[in-house]
Amino acid sequence: MVDETTNYKQYASNYFHALAKTAIMIFVSRSALKNFPRNLPKESKEHLNADIQFMLDRRKLKDQGFLTVEDYDTFTKEYDPITKFSIVSLLANHYTIDALMKLGEVGNADTKLVEMLIRDAFRQDFLEEHNVPDRNLTIKDFNAKHGLPNVLTINFTQENIKDFYTDTINYNQQLLSQVVITSLAQFESFLAASIKLFLATTSALQIITEKNVKGRRINYLVPTIKENTVTTKIPIPSLRWLKFLKLYEFVSHKKINLLYDTTEKHYELFKRFWTIRNLLVHNGGIIDENFVKKFNLLPEKVGASFELDFDEIGQLFFTIWRFSLRIYASLTNNR
Repeated sequence: MVDETTNYKQYASNYFHALAKTAIMIFVSRSALKNFPRNLPKESKEHLNADIQFMLDRRKLKDQGFLTVEDYDTFTKEYDPITKFSIVSLLANHYTIDALMKLGEVGNADTKLVEMLIRDAFRQDFLEEHNVPDRNLTIKDFNAKHGLPNVLTINFTQENIKDFYTDTINYNQQLLSQVVITSLAQFESFLAASIKLFLATTSALQIITEKNVKGRRINYLVPTIKENTVTTKIPIPSLRWLKFLKLYEFVSHKKINLLYDTTEKHYELFKRFWTIRNLLVHNGGIIDENFVKKFNLLPEKVGASFELDFDEIGQLFFTIWRFSLRIYASLTNNR
């Protein structure tokens, strides 16, 4: 028993260490993007302004529809590597990696890029978005057929650049998604480990096995004290096939009392975020009809991305943190 408790304490130490890193990630992310780009450091603002000015000043980029090696070398030679990289990052919205590599090859003839096939030079989603035809043509032949400017023209306007940085902010939604998924997964594992130790060390309860209406064998904990001659039976969740809400229901049961002072709101919080977690994991965060019904959303939300909120995720995380401490204290007699 001592070994199991010792192992649990070591596990819990690692668990809380991981949660602390997740907390830092939430704080840094929120601080960095809450007032973006106004809260950028002075040096970063200078680079950002240089990038925007660079693109606005070089109208040739808009007119010709694509960059040649000569253009890239000539137009970027006065700028530092960070600004150059920012420009390449913006171009990465449109060009494939193969095309970007050609832009960076010093001394590479312009003909090498213009001879690339449209389908090889531009990103597939960029081509789909603009319904680009004749994708088996080279850039050179495409421009000859469709003229300039054409659908391949990359328009470096203020709005275009703003959209790029908006995409960067939207990328933070993916980060928040990972926070939700990771936090719940960590908590689920912690609940299972805590229940395992509880079952191994408790002497106040006995375990019985019964079949349910479907004929499946279910293990139950039975308190030694009977209430009104009716025995209280508490289903023991499977520790092999984990189900988050079942684990939570067990530790928060008043007769188990590992997790005390819980309310229905706490259960609803976890239920809500487990549904969100499933949407993120199984549907890429894209709202479907089932999610609309569960959250009572407007029908037109189907097909849209679910937007995560910093404050809600903060509430989820700190509830997990606080409840984890309570469970740990209950099991290790530090309560």
